[in-house]
Amino acid sequence: MHITVSSSDKNLDSEHHTFEQPSLLLKNRIKSPEAQSKLKILRLSDSVLNCHCVSPPATMYLRKRGDYIFMVNHYEHGQHLQNCPLYSDIKGCREAVNRDISP
Repeated sequence: MHITVSSSDKNLDSEHHTFEQPSLLLKNRIKSPEAQSKLKILRLSDSVLNCHCVSPPATMYLRKRGDYIFMVNHYEHGQHLQNCPLYSDIKGCREAVNRDISP
């Protein structure tokens, strides 16, 4: 799993930095103090995560819900490969809607 970090401000020509511990983003570790500490710093700098399981990379924003920071897939540019550990259905995404209404 290759994850990079970049600015969410499209007006900035920001560099993409590798997220060195992508396993912290998995469901069983994302609530850990170590993961939350890293995600808090990224969220405060208005960064986004990019998963390179697809090209172009799937974009994930950081959102706080309760006491924790989680990743939210971009509604249009956040679709991961189904075998990616970060895959989830995106509500309202065209592929999910078409899959739900197919006979």
